[in-house]
Amino acid sequence: MVMTMNFDKLINDMQELQSKVALYEQRNKIIDEAINSINKDIVKLEKKKDNSKDEIDKHILAIKELLMKEIVTRFNVDNTK
Repeated sequence: MVMTMNFDKLINDMQELQSKVALYEQRNKIIDEAINSINKDIVKLEKKKDNSKDEIDKHILAIKELLMKEIVTRFNVDNTK
């Protein structure tokens, strides 16, 4: 039995894999940029909370901070799947 390879199919499969990898890398780059942006916002919120004199404002900022941290956690969990 002689094995023959369909090089056209092999080339198409390689190109398809290459485009899937590029799409995956692009998706991860966007997610990483979003996480970095949210982390910067968290730092700003922490500073604003520390400088605030109003207790209600501090609590509101703390809630926003917790929500943003939860979003980052979910991004990281979803990104590892």
